[in-house]
Amino acid sequence: EGWIPMPTVLSESMSPEGFQLVFPAVPGYTYTPQFARSLSESNHWVPVSSTNGSGSLSILTVTDATPDPAVRFYRLARQPSP
Repeated sequence: EGWIPMPTVLSESMSPEGFQLVFPAVPGYTYTPQFARSLSESNHWVPVSSTNGSGSLSILTVTDATPDPAVRFYRLARQPSP
């Protein structure tokens, strides 16, 4: 997997639809943006949604439609698609 870009967030922003995360996706992998309410609860990551990479390397945007008004920490999880 050395050639596959690490699942990193390229940008984030608030929109009328919610909190948006933009990240690169590779075909054949499923990406699951997740959030936690604090870093001390890092074993309590909650999925926002799940999406698959398709075609060639692409940039995807996922929206957390119900962002908490308090602090949230986000990360991306990646695994091979079944």
